[in-house]
Amino acid sequence: MGYMITLRRIRKKDIEEVRNLALKSWRFAYKNIYKEKTIQKMILDYYSDKNFEKEFKDIKKGKAEFIVAIDSNKIVGYAHIAYEKRMWDVIRIYVNPKLLRKGIGSKLISKIEFFLKKKNAKKYTIHPHVKNKIAINFYKKAGFVREPKRDNGWNSPCFIKHL
Repeated sequence: MGYMITLRRIRKKDIEEVRNLALKSWRFAYKNIYKEKTIQKMILDYYSDKNFEKEFKDIKKGKAEFIVAIDSNKIVGYAHIAYEKRMWDVIRIYVNPKLLRKGIGSKLISKIEFFLKKKNAKKYTIHPHVKNKIAINFYKKAGFVREPKRDNGWNSPCFIKHL
């Protein structure tokens, strides 16, 4: 079955659907890493209305982009990149666990890179959880290379990709 994925910038009306997909994705990605209570708390924190307000302001300022992937009028993935500490960094990229390995993540990466090239960025980073092997393998396949000197603590290895 082919997927007709369309990509567009997030809208305020998408927030609840993104939150629901985040919870589903986190339960899949982190089930052997965090307890359910911790996952729920992190989703409430990271995907709070206050955080989304900041993200929409950063998008307006050109300091962030947040893309949603849509199939059959449902959000099936999303990617958020922001300019922090003089570097573009992927804050989050998730795909519905039932739709992994269907090219959705690759389309989101391509859209991010299109955005970054318009910003004249030369490289960008991502910091997946050290135990999130699915994500790490995806990033390696997408051309990211490990860069330990930029690690964010013991459980967030840095991967960098040059454009």
